[in-house]
Amino acid sequence: QAPSTQPDLAPAHEALILREAFRELARTPDARARGKTFLALAAKAEAASQTLEASLRSATADSSAALQDVARSCTQCHERFRD
Repeated sequence: QAPSTQPDLAPAHEALILREAFRELARTPDARARGKTFLALAAKAEAASQTLEASLRSATADSSAALQDVARSCTQCHERFRD
């Protein structure tokens, strides 16, 4: 659900924006320079975001597992390439 302080936010749309950000990240020269492992992690994060978006659009799905997958993909990449 959208936060009460920001009712204009639509969770499924926010997941779409996240998915698109991962896709665009993989297209950058910096991402390509980081190599195949980085690009694979970006693709994994994009796929997890797509699953999250689909679960948020479904009236019957529980999105918590999909959200955890997105968070896990971020953690895996940051541990190796950022932190």
